[in-house]
Amino acid sequence: MSHVKTDKLSARTPSGTITLGESGETLTIPSGVVLTNNGTASGFGGNNTPAFHVYRSSTQTLTDGANSKILFNAEEFDTDNAYDSTTNYRFTVPSGKAGKYFIGAEMTHESGSAYITDLKIYKNGSFAHGQGNYFSTYRVERRDVSISRVLDLSESDYIEIYVFATSSSTPQMKVDSSKTVSFFGFRLAD
Repeated sequence: MSHVKTDKLSARTPSGTITLGESGETLTIPSGVVLTNNGTASGFGGNNTPAFHVYRSSTQTLTDGANSKILFNAEEFDTDNAYDSTTNYRFTVPSGKAGKYFIGAEMTHESGSAYITDLKIYKNGSFAHGQGNYFSTYRVERRDVSISRVLDLSESDYIEIYVFATSSSTPQMKVDSSKTVSFFGFRLAD
C-alpha cells in the first residue's frame, strides 16, 4: 500500500475539480479523524424530503361521538406534491421515498361547540397512534393538543389525522386565521 503525505491538494486550474478514487472503490476515514467543512457540501445524507405543512382554513363540522377526519384544506408547503388538499386530505408517500417519517398534528381551540377527547394518526385507513386529551372547547380559555410519532412508511402508504369529539349538538372544530389546526411531516434522513 502506498502512502502519500501532504498538507494541501489543489486542482491544476482555478475552480477545477479534484476526484478521490474511482467508481466502486471505498474511501475510509479512520476513527478519530475530524472532518471540517468550511465550504458547501453536497451529496451527503438526506435533505428530509418529502416534507409538508398543511392546515385547516375554516371551521369544520364533526360527527358527534365518532372519529372525524380533519380536512386540512390549505398548504403552507408541500415539497413533493404528496399531500392532497382537495379530495382525500391525506399525505401519501411518493415512489422511491419509503423510510422513517416524523409525523405530527396540533390543534389550538378557542371557545366553541365540542368536547375533544382524542387526536389520532391513521395509517392506510387504520389507527396508528393516538393522544387522549379531554378538554372542552365550550370554555373561554385556549386549549392546545398535539400528537407526534415516528413511523416506518412504504411507498404509497398514506397518513390522515382524525379527531374524536362529542357535543350536546352538532360539534364543530373552530379555527382562526393563524393556522391553529395543522398537520405536518418529513422524511428522516438516511
